[in-house]
Amino acid sequence: MKDPKDNVDLFRHFYEIAPLGYQSLDKNGCFIHVNQTWLNTLGYGYEEVIGRWFGDFLVPDYVDHFKKSFPRFKAAGEMHNAELHMVRKDGSHIIVSIDGRIAYDENGAFIQTHCILQDITDRKKTEKKLESAAEEWRKTFDAIEEMVSIIDKDYKILRVNNFFAETFNVHPKELIGKTCYEVVHGTKEPWPDCPHRKTIENKIKCTEEFFESNLGKYLEVSTSPVFNEENEFAGSVHIAKDITERKKVEKEIREARDFLESVLENSGDIIIFNDVEGKILYSNPAIERIYGVSRQEIIGSHVSMLSNTGEEFREKSREKMEELFEKGFISFEANHKTRNGRTIDVEGTLSMIKDDKENYTGGVAIIRDVTERKKMKEQLNQAQKMEAIGTMARGIAHDFNNILAIISGNAEMAFKKIPEANPARLSLEQISDACNRAQDLTRQILFFSSDTKNEKKPLHLKTLINETIKLLRSAIPSTIEIRHDLECESDTIIGDVTQINQVIMNLCTNAYQAMEASGGILEINLKNAGHGEDETSQCHDMKPGRYIKLSIGDTGEGIEAENIDRIFDPFFTTKDRDKGTGLGLSVVHGIVKQHGGDIKVESQRGRGSTFQILLPVAEEETKAEESAETTENIPSGKGNILVVDDEQVVAEMLKQMLEHAGYTVVVHTNSIEALETFRRQPDRFDLVITDQTMPAMTGEMLSKELLKIRKDIPIIISTGYSSHLTGEKIKEIGVKGLVMKPYKWRSIAQTVKDVLSRG
Repeated sequence: MKDPKDNVDLFRHFYEIAPLGYQSLDKNGCFIHVNQTWLNTLGYGYEEVIGRWFGDFLVPDYVDHFKKSFPRFKAAGEMHNAELHMVRKDGSHIIVSIDGRIAYDENGAFIQTHCILQDITDRKKTEKKLESAAEEWRKTFDAIEEMVSIIDKDYKILRVNNFFAETFNVHPKELIGKTCYEVVHGTKEPWPDCPHRKTIENKIKCTEEFFESNLGKYLEVSTSPVFNEENEFAGSVHIAKDITERKKVEKEIREARDFLESVLENSGDIIIFNDVEGKILYSNPAIERIYGVSRQEIIGSHVSMLSNTGEEFREKSREKMEELFEKGFISFEANHKTRNGRTIDVEGTLSMIKDDKENYTGGVAIIRDVTERKKMKEQLNQAQKMEAIGTMARGIAHDFNNILAIISGNAEMAFKKIPEANPARLSLEQISDACNRAQDLTRQILFFSSDTKNEKKPLHLKTLINETIKLLRSAIPSTIEIRHDLECESDTIIGDVTQINQVIMNLCTNAYQAMEASGGILEINLKNAGHGEDETSQCHDMKPGRYIKLSIGDTGEGIEAENIDRIFDPFFTTKDRDKGTGLGLSVVHGIVKQHGGDIKVESQRGRGSTFQILLPVAEEETKAEESAETTENIPSGKGNILVVDDEQVVAEMLKQMLEHAGYTVVVHTNSIEALETFRRQPDRFDLVITDQTMPAMTGEMLSKELLKIRKDIPIIISTGYSSHLTGEKIKEIGVKGLVMKPYKWRSIAQTVKDVLSRG
């Protein structure tokens, strides 16, 4: 509550700076008090006035008038519009208008006068000049672009300006003598809220706003009283201002206010206003949805009630408040608990609200629940890490696979040429095995790239896991027990058998390595699960449907809590250098994601780890296909083939493979030169095999140019990685086949034979 003294000081301030002069006289007509405006009007200092007789400040001709009128004033108790001529300190004369009342004590005895003094010198001069400047006044009157009229006390129009007459499309003289309500409203009696009526009754200025249907406009009508020389009410000056546009703006502002209120009420973010002490004055309904508390409940509470994090929060709040007062605006992130005990991540802003004197009067806070967004961001960060490795992989895959193609291709051809009894065949087999392992390593790295596509077929997880268990049993120590439960309704998925096998082997290998020193239990389980159940509800980016859950757990030493979020990062490992590079789990993560699934881990230090993988079940139970390498002879054929590859050794090796299969081969290591050769003799070749990644012109670009020359030429594109080339993509281009490097002799020969047979 404000101190009453503050109000007294405030009123005194207003009194001193009021636009009208104030004076108080005693019963003898001597000054008791004047305000600053009075002093400014007359040019005197306060000490020069107080105690002196009022007549000392009058023009001599008005002294007698004051002597006669002052007793009448005291007798009547009030005075209105008394005009006197006064002398300013500089000797100049002014005309003043004085209104006053007498203050009496409880016994009716005179105490003092209370008078308002107004300098009307200019007004009086104007009135005098009006008599000699009637024409100028008329021009001014008619120049006003508002409806101005002078109306007598009987509502009759005495004069109107041109704008008034034009509004009603008549000559001004036609309106003289008519009543204002007849002209404006078209009625036979005054309008109940007519401002002129109120001016007649109260002799004061009156203003009203209303919609005038005759004009189709909103009007602001002001009437000011007019008095005759005997100070008798004679009528009023009636000014009607068209405020239609203003009302339109006011409506727009009102609608904008309603819109802002609607925004506040319907915002998904919490919006809170608080006072200088941090007490909540307003909150929108979002508080109920996010925190589980009603906004009526928190009104009047301190903003800190939104957090249950104790002293740590209060300490941070103090730091933030210092920043707020320094900058006027802060942003923050925090962990808050809801009414039901759930912890949520929030971020928000807090802005200061100041008055026109820059005093802090409160604040507005906007708080957003970012719990789900943070989870999505974590997933995005993981995906970006994988993408970074994929970018690197695409950069090295082409050159690396060319090298592998040279080694494996020549080893394969040499193996075919050497008799079975030759010991060198064993060395060649080991070279081929090493190339295969290197090729698998390249494929692992390429799994990080979202562009990599693999051939997926129906396969049974039970069968694959059983084969893996047999393999593991012979490889891991007997101190480790293998337990498994593979009973589930459906175990068929659509996947790449090599990749899924790699996932199972990698996780099982990690599990037994965690128990290698002390032994333990390796447990493998399969069960069906539907997305949306508790165990799958955290997998935000998975489509609804049926899933199969593969769990691989161990009773080993477990994973440190600070490493849980990093185990799928590329190159992160806690193993010794000779036991891991940190790519294994990253590859597993990439494979699972490519198969439309998700992987998570639960681990506790000293109590082991369990990896849980969710993979979508095949929509239809389809018989899983078995694939096996055959050792048949290399398929042979006839025809002229154009081979294009910027690596000379790779091109020559491919030439040897195809020539051994019975084909005639022309080699080019420059795609532009190859195009010119084909342009000169387009009918010479039965097939073109081109590398994809080449300088000047890629295999895709070369293929398009070749097909422009001869639209029926069969083309096969080879690449070290699939990139954006898919089966659908090459069909759009018109290419007949796609082969992956490094080349397998039988595979390339079979592809060539198949393409040529299709024509």
